[in-house]
Amino acid sequence: MADAWTRVEKAWKIYEPLPQSKEEALWKQFVPTWKAWKKDSQSFDELIKTGKRDEALTLVQGRMRESFSKAEKLLNNVNDLNLKIAKEDGNVAESKASFAKYLSLAAVIIGTMLSLALGIIFSISITRPINRVITGLAEGSDQVAAAASQNPQQVSILLKGHPNRPHHWKRPLHPWKKCLP
Repeated sequence: MADAWTRVEKAWKIYEPLPQSKEEALWKQFVPTWKAWKKDSQSFDELIKTGKRDEALTLVQGRMRESFSKAEKLLNNVNDLNLKIAKEDGNVAESKASFAKYLSLAAVIIGTMLSLALGIIFSISITRPINRVITGLAEGSDQVAAAASQNPQQVSILLKGHPNRPHHWKRPLHPWKKCLP
C-alpha cells in the first residue's frame, strides 16, 4: 500500500504545478475531497494495524466510501474536461496546420506566376531594343545594297573620294565587285 501512495504522490507532484485554465475550478473542488479520502484511507490503515477490524469496516462502509465516491467523481470530471480541452486544442491545431498548408501552396503558386511574369517582362525588355538595332542594320544594309545595285560606279566614286573615309576603305573594294552587274 505504501508503494501505491508513493506513486500517487509522484504523479500528484507532476500534475499539480501544470498550468490549469478551465479545469482549475474542478481541481480546487477535487483537492480537498482527495485529502479527505486520503485521511480516511490512512485512518483505515491505522485501524487495521491496531486490530480494530469492526471500526475499520464501519469506516469503509460509511465515510470512506462517501469520500472516495466524491473524489472519484470529481477526478473523472477533471479527466473528462482535460480530454475535451485536448480535443479542442487538437482541432485548433489541425485547423492552423491546414491553413498553413494552403497558405504555403498559395505562396508557391503566386511565386511561380510572378517569376514567370517577370521572366517574360525582362525578356521582352531586352529583346525589343536588340530587334530594333537588327531591323535598323538590316534596313541600312538593304539601302546600301539597293544603291550599289542601281549605280555601282557612283558608290565606288563616293567611297574613293570621301575625305574622311577610314584607311581600310582605301583597299580595293573586292566585295563590291561581286555586287556589280
